[in-house]
Amino acid sequence: MHHTLLFTVISVLFWSSRVSGCEGDCIVDITRAFLGNYSTPVGGVLNDLATQISTSMLPVAARPQNPLTLLDPIIIAYNNVSYDSLETAIFPSFFHGKCERFSKDGKDPEGCPKPNCSVVCGTPGSMVHFYPILRYLAFANTRSVFVSLMKPGSDTFTQVQNLIDDAQRCSATTRMCKRRRRSIKFAAAMNANDDVSHHRWASRSPMDLGFSPATHGMGLSPRSSSTASDLGKILGQFGPMLEKACGGHANNDTNALQGCSWEMAMKAYILSFP
Repeated sequence: MHHTLLFTVISVLFWSSRVSGCEGDCIVDITRAFLGNYSTPVGGVLNDLATQISTSMLPVAARPQNPLTLLDPIIIAYNNVSYDSLETAIFPSFFHGKCERFSKDGKDPEGCPKPNCSVVCGTPGSMVHFYPILRYLAFANTRSVFVSLMKPGSDTFTQVQNLIDDAQRCSATTRMCKRRRRSIKFAAAMNANDDVSHHRWASRSPMDLGFSPATHGMGLSPRSSSTASDLGKILGQFGPMLEKACGGHANNDTNALQGCSWEMAMKAYILSFP
């Protein structure tokens, strides 16, 4: 089964909007734009991590054709939580409220609601003026969500760990694994919410790998402490690797995170909202 990324990149998101200030569609679409933009750098990092896991932790016969499927539990969980997490980080937490509250005469400050508003509020002009902060909020939240999902002991970490433990015991050519394939579809369904929109990075789902995702009461392999340690070291690279992929300097300075800035396109898109 092919997976589809939940979000669309910015290049296809330029349409006129009819909302007052950044609310409703403005909030939703700007959040989705950043999520879509991050699919490329995040996808690259995840591919690198998955390849490390496959080549260093699995016997050749048990390595999946697409290593990224080993991280399906993490990627599916990310798709489930990433929108709400990023929207909260950008809007209620930082860009919110009417900019006219900063004016003594009740009028909007100069440049508000757009094109360039020097007070922090929930308007397009404010997001343009404070774009380095907006850019950093998107990066920091993306990093934080993945780091949390990859934390040793988390549900998603344990699911990936059990995928690896099973694969270490199971060659795709063995009779046992062939029998197991027939029961994987049900096991995978037990691990994912019915309304999940699958990611685009993986070409196949866990049910195609020849071993089952971790499920309680469905023949789990005993968890290996060595697997957990090795996996933790690999997944622990995510934060630094994403920062490197984004050009380094993970802060809200003007020239920070240039590989994950998309400044010109995003500013133009933000200003397309009233």
